[in-house]
Order: sequence, then structure tokens, then C-alpha cells
Amino acid sequence: MRWKFALILVIFMFLISLGLVYAFLAGEPSHDIEKNYGSGDFLKGWINISLENENSGSEFKLNGNTISLIELLNLNSLDNTDYNCTPTDCKKDYSGSAGVVTKTRDINQQGVLIGLKLQGKITGINSFKFDVSSNAGKSCLTPLEIIFPETSWSFNNYSADFTCAQARGECFSSSTEEINVDTKLRCEKINLEKKSAYQIGAWIRKKNNANLTAGLYDLSLEKVEDCKLPDALVSGGEVGCKINEVEAGEYYICISANINSNYTMKYEQTGDKCGFYDAEQFTGEYVIDYDVFAKAAAYSEPGTFTFDNSKLGEDTSLEE
Repeated sequence: MRWKFALILVIFMFLISLGLVYAFLAGEPSHDIEKNYGSGDFLKGWINISLENENSGSEFKLNGNTISLIELLNLNSLDNTDYNCTPTDCKKDYSGSAGVVTKTRDINQQGVLIGLKLQGKITGINSFKFDVSSNAGKSCLTPLEIIFPETSWSFNNYSADFTCAQARGECFSSSTEEINVDTKLRCEKINLEKKSAYQIGAWIRKKNNANLTAGLYDLSLEKVEDCKLPDALVSGGEVGCKINEVEAGEYYICISANINSNYTMKYEQTGDKCGFYDAEQFTGEYVIDYDVFAKAAAYSEPGTFTFDNSKLGEDTSLEE
């Protein structure tokens, strides 16, 4: 059992040892012990300490007297609003009850704790497998996470719905001016959240036939991933293509063509600037801005699937 609390402990004859067998942090003020006693009086006073991740069975000892942490809490009339235990009853382990082969639980954002009772002599578990069924719909947040003692797994199957979170170039405002897209990268800084998939792209107008690429680069201009953009409209508009899971952070979205095309994208050179042209000549100075975007995908419905130990420590994506 692990627990965490920060409180003032009222102590009697058990508590005057300043050499406890485990570490603690003294509060401020740290203690107040009465110095004068009559014949037969108990030691009186208090100490103020904070403990974290200690067993409820850990012991305080003084002159041959012993008391456990949980007993001490109970003697001081404290309850679990003053500290947190796992399990919640502060016992050393869990006990099984009302066991069934299939269990249905309503899961909220706080989650639920599910235990398995194993009978017989167990020397180790080499593999496991169980079925999961969920009626959750599409979501902008991870709909399901399974946490084990040493690791965790998150549902990572995304849909084709790119409407969850939209990021724009950090400095571009509302210019309608247009500039040609050619073989050199036209890049704009953008700040992204961690998501399972993004659609990245820019406002682009078609002028001739060319193949355009959108790329995501880190701030060292190392390519994270790129994708081929679909054809733009002659009247202009947003076009984007999909890239896979992205960690949170600042990046560049860069647009380029396979030839020196007459395709155009919106740009501006006024106000704050967060973009540049031609990565090979980039000196770190931002001189231009482009109308680029990134749209996050919604997670798809979890539905029914089988979960086993192969999902842990490996590629846990459930992409369709």
C-alpha cells in the first residue's frame, strides 16, 4: 500500500524519536513538545511532517514501543480526506468479490480500477489477452487508456475527421497577397499539440500542373514527415494532406513544388514574422509569413477489439 499526506500529527508516548527509520520532510513550524511533566504524565506535543509513498505498515519506534503509520493516523482521528491510499482502504492488498467472467463498467475521466483474481501457484505471467468493447463515439481526446503498474497504453486509432484542433501559422494575419510556390521550401513556424494525426497544408491557388508537398520540420529543420498535397482549385482555397502522430511543440510547416510552378500561396511581410524562404539559405532570421495550417484528427470509435501484451512496448497504433 502506498499513501501520501501532509498533516500535523498529535503525539503521545510513541513520538519523540528524531531518528525514524525512513526519511521525512519537516514542516514549518516543525514541532512543539511540552518540556515540563508531573509524575506519570505522558509525553505531549506534536510534530509537523510530510511523507510520500510510504507503506501503511511502516513503523514508528521509541523505547521498545511500536506503532504503524495507519494506527497512528487512526489514533489522531484522521481519515482519508487528509491522505490518499492505494488501495483506498489502506490495506496491504486487494481482495476479490463478486467475480464474473464478463464485467461492464461505466468509465469516466477519472477511470475505473479493474483487478483480476488468479488462483493457484503463479510464478509469472508470460502473456495475456482480453476483449474490450466500447460504445464511445468519435472524440478529440483519447477515448481509452489502460494503465498497468509499469507502463500504459492509449487508444490511437484516428478517423478522417480533421476538425478537433486547428493551428495557424504563428504570425500570419489576414493578407490576400500571393507568391509563387517553387522547388525551395516556404516555411512558417507553428505550435502543435500532441495528436494522433494532423492534416497539414496551406491556402493555395492552382495556376498550372505541378506536384506540391507539405512537410513538417522541427526547429533544426530536420524533416519529421511530409505528404503530397491534393490538387488546388483555380479559385484558391485550403488544401492539406495527412501526417501521423505528432508530439507537442513548435515546428515549421513548409510548402514546395517539384518544379518552379505558377501555383501561389498567401503571404505577408508586415508585422511580426515567423517564416522564411529557402531552407538552405536560412540564417535564423524570419522575414516573411505564410498562410499555413494544421488540423488535428478526431479519434475514431473504439468499438470492439482484442487487447494483449503485444500492445505494450511496441507500436500500439490501431490504424485502420
